[in-house]
Amino acid sequence: MKQLLTILSLFLLVSCSQEVPIEPSTEVTLQPLEVVTGPVRVSDGITYDQNTNELVTGIVEKFYENGEFETRISYKEGKKNGVAEYYWDDGQLQGRQNFKDGKEESIEYFHRNGQLWFYLNFKDGKQEGLYESFHENGQLEERANYKDGKQEGLAEYFDKYGNLTMTETYKNGELVQ
Repeated sequence: MKQLLTILSLFLLVSCSQEVPIEPSTEVTLQPLEVVTGPVRVSDGITYDQNTNELVTGIVEKFYENGEFETRISYKEGKKNGVAEYYWDDGQLQGRQNFKDGKEESIEYFHRNGQLWFYLNFKDGKQEGLYESFHENGQLEERANYKDGKQEGLAEYFDKYGNLTMTETYKNGELVQ
C-alpha cells in the first residue's frame, strides 16, 4: 500500500508541475585541428610547415612505409601542445607524451605486447613525482619518486614475479642507503 501511495504522489507531483522553459545555451562550434602530413621543419625547438614557413598549429602525422602511423603530434603556434603519440611499425601504440606550451608534462611507454613499460611526470621541465616501470608480464619492476628532477626517498626494485629484490634511499638525487 505504501508503494502505491508513493507512486500516486509522484504521479500527481509530476502531472501538476509547470513546465519551465529552458534558455537555449550559446552554441559552441569546435573547429577541428588541421592535420599536417607534409614536411615540417624544426628550428630552435619551433616547428614550421615547410611548404608555407608558418608556425604549425594542428596535428602533424608521420607514417611508416607500410602506411601505419609512426607519430601523431599536436602543436600550437609551433610548440608541442597536447598529446604526442608514437607507434610501433605494426600500428601498436609505443608511447604517449603530454605537452603544454612546448614543455613535457608526462610520458608513458608500452612494451611491444601492449603492457605498460613505464610512466613519469614532469614539472617545469624536470621529472617530478612517482616513476614506475613494469616487466613485460605487467609486474612492477621499479618504483621511485622524484623531486625537482632528482631522485628522492625510497626506490624499490622487483623481479618479474613481483617479489621485492632491493631497496635504496635517495636524498636530493644522492644515494644515502
